[in-house]
Formats: sequence, C-alpha cells, structure tokens
Amino acid sequence: MGRRGDMRAVELLDAAASRAPRRWHRSGLVIGVALLAVMLAGAQLVIDARERAAVAALASVPGVLDPVDADLDVVRRMAPAEMGELYGAGGSIGLGPDGSQRFSWTGPDGGEWTTELLGPSPALSGPNASPLSGCTPDRLPGRTASVARRVVCLVTDGATIRDEAGRTTTVPATARRVVLLSVVDGSIQAQWPVESGHRMALLPGEVVVVGEMTADASTTTAYDLLTGEKRWTYRHPLPPASASAAEDNPFGTGLFRAGDLVAIVTPPSSLLLLSAQGKAVREVDLDLEGSGSWMTDPTTGGLILQKRSTARVSQSILIAPDGDPAKDITLDGAVVWPLVDDGSVPGLRLSSDAALHGWDSTGGSELWSHDAPDADRALILRGRVYVTSGNAVQAIDGATGAALWSTEAEDWLNPSMLMTDGHHILVAFEALSSTAESVLVAYEPLGGREAFRVHYPEGVTALIPVERHLVGLDEAAVEYVLLD
Repeated sequence: MGRRGDMRAVELLDAAASRAPRRWHRSGLVIGVALLAVMLAGAQLVIDARERAAVAALASVPGVLDPVDADLDVVRRMAPAEMGELYGAGGSIGLGPDGSQRFSWTGPDGGEWTTELLGPSPALSGPNASPLSGCTPDRLPGRTASVARRVVCLVTDGATIRDEAGRTTTVPATARRVVLLSVVDGSIQAQWPVESGHRMALLPGEVVVVGEMTADASTTTAYDLLTGEKRWTYRHPLPPASASAAEDNPFGTGLFRAGDLVAIVTPPSSLLLLSAQGKAVREVDLDLEGSGSWMTDPTTGGLILQKRSTARVSQSILIAPDGDPAKDITLDGAVVWPLVDDGSVPGLRLSSDAALHGWDSTGGSELWSHDAPDADRALILRGRVYVTSGNAVQAIDGATGAALWSTEAEDWLNPSMLMTDGHHILVAFEALSSTAESVLVAYEPLGGREAFRVHYPEGVTALIPVERHLVGLDEAAVEYVLLD
C-alpha cells in the first residue's frame, strides 16, 4: 500500500511538473507576440514618420506641386497676361492706348510696381501692334526671377503690326536705349542710348551685349551695364546669299548667352560663339554637322547641339564652356530634362533614343541604360527616376538603372505631362479619341499602384505645373484655369 501511495504521489508530481512548463510557455508566447506587435508597430511609426518627413522635405523642391487629390476644383480663370502672378516673380512690357510702353513687375513677396519705359508712340497705338523692346532680369542660369536684383531693358520705338489677314509689317526703330530698373520699386538706376541693335543678352561682370544684323554683317557690341561705356565690338561678315535673310528678318535670328559665351545665330544656318571679351572662339555650321537644333542647359546655361539622324535625334553635343571642340561631351540620344530634381542622384544626366541613358554629367561616361524608348519627361525623386515612355510610366533606380515598377495606360490615352506633389507621381493623359476623356492619374511612388484618377474640368484641354500650382489650359476661351 505504502509503495503504491508513493507511486501515486510521484505520478501526481510528475504530471504537475509536466503541465507547469506548458502553462509557462503559452504565457511567454503571448507576451512575445505582444512585444513583437509593439516592436512592429513602433517600427511602422518610425517608417511612417520618416515617410512624412521625406514628403515634407519635397515640398520645398522647385516644381513640386501643392497636394493634389481626386477633386479638381476650379479656383480661378485667368487671361494669359495674369499668369505672371503664379510664378512668384516676373514681369512684362505692356502698351497704353497711346502706344506708350511700361514694364510691370510682381516680386516674390507679392509687391507690384509699374515703370514707364517710353512715352506715346503712334506706331504702337493700334490694336495689333507689338513693341520691339525687351526686358530680362539679371539672374544666373538655373535661378528663378525671384533672386534678381535688377531688370535690364532694351527699349525702342520700333514695332510689328499685324493686319486682319495675319500679315506682319515692321516699323523700324528710330531710337534705342538701355534702361536699368530696380526690382524693389521699379526706380531707374541707369539709362543710356544705344546706336544700333535689336537683340540683347547679359554677361557676367555687369556687361550687356546688343546685337544687330544687316544685309552684309552681324554686329555685336558689349557695354558696361551701369555707365554704357563700350567694351568691345565684333563684326561678322555675312555671305551675299544671306542678304535676303537679313532683309526678311532685320532684327536678327538670335543672340543669347550660352554659359559664359555669347551665341549669335547667323544665316543661313550657323552659330557663332564669342568669348566674354569679344573674341571669336568657334563657328558651328549646323548643316555641316547635321545638328537639327540647339538649346541651353536650364541649370548651367551651357549650349547643347542636337545632331539628327533620319529618324530621330541621335546625339547631343554639350559644348565646352570655353567653346573648345576637344572638350565637348557627346551623349547618345536627346537630352531629357527632369521637370523636378531633388538632388538625390547627384551628377546624373539623362538622354533618350531607343533607350533611356544615365550619364555622369561631369565626364560624360555612361552609367546605365534602361529599356524606355523615346522617354521625353522625367522626375528625379528620392533616388528614383520616373519617366513616361509611350503610354507607360516607369520607375527606375537612379544609381543602377534597374526597373522598379512600370504601369501602362489605356491605348486611347497619351501622357502629356509628368508632375508630382510629393505624395504621388501625377500624369496628365490626353485622350486620343473624341469619344474618350482626358484624365489626371495619380500613382503611388513606391509601388506604382494607382491612387486615383480624375477627369479634367470642363473646357480644360491640358494640364501644366506652374511653380506649386496645377494649372489647366482652356484653348477655346484662351484662358488659364487655376486648380485646387
């Protein structure tokens, strides 16, 4: 009996001992799961906080829109002349009923002023007259007008007159002068007469160059911006075959700053490059080199030539800052300018032909190539490159060119604009069919999931970004539509 009792006691103890650990493990598992859930929730909070901070940081990047949602409300309809208000700073020349010319400016702080440039002029008093004067703020390439200190104007009494049939006649200028205005209050800081000239460009070192083309020569003269003292003059003879072109366009075909060089467009198809000291450094025969067009880099102001094949632009030539051909950089395809660049992939330059190419902007070496043919719009955000190619939107790793995601729109939709509000990648799709409607589609930046789509407001035929504003174009009404 005693032994059986002892055995039962042992069995009970063993059973209790065997059950106790199981109860402890279950409670420990519950605690572990709870701790894991707390840790995961905390990690998600950290991720969410970082994401909010990253999106908030994008709000200060030029070109990033105010938040956009699925309700596109019309805030205001504006005539083209009113659009300057949305750019934060800028100005334009206006005409009075008597043909007088005035320059109006809106500053970054919202302050406005108007200064008269020239008194009444009979040639400019008609309803279809346009002045041959021009004004430009003294900002560096890649900077907005809001950083300008002065506005420089080449003021003339010349005009172009368009008749009811659309024909244009020219009233030659009889007087010209350079006027220097303060952006603070529009006060005139300096003004002085110019003997001749129809085009103007600003150079470093307080220099303004003025150019004129006649039947036998293109003449460019540099002046001290404040005093009008002549620095140098360069006369470029034109071949006899160019005389008719000069007569058809007596105001010249172009004069602009290209980095620290002066670029002069001369007939029939040449670009003449002068140094800031007035020395000829290079002449580019566009027909000979097969270049179909040129442009200036919006960030550096440097000159870029585009050489065309029979089908599409095949190469882009980045002209060296000093004009030396040996220092040019040649890229495959046409340069693609990011509409927004937050600087997260420093030194990246994009071009496109049958593929999208990523280049080192300093040395011109190719970093990667990605299958995105004829990509024509791009964003660089948080280390990624977003492009439209055909009717597709693609996200690419900016460092390697690896595909991250891609989404394709319906066949009847064509991407016409690529934008972002920091929260979404926004694509304006214009309908290719009269039975379809144009839409704005918002994609999530990380995975490409469609967040929402919304039809354009009535009458709006296109969407564009203007500073931080989403703006529609109503072509029928010749109006811009501010959206929210």
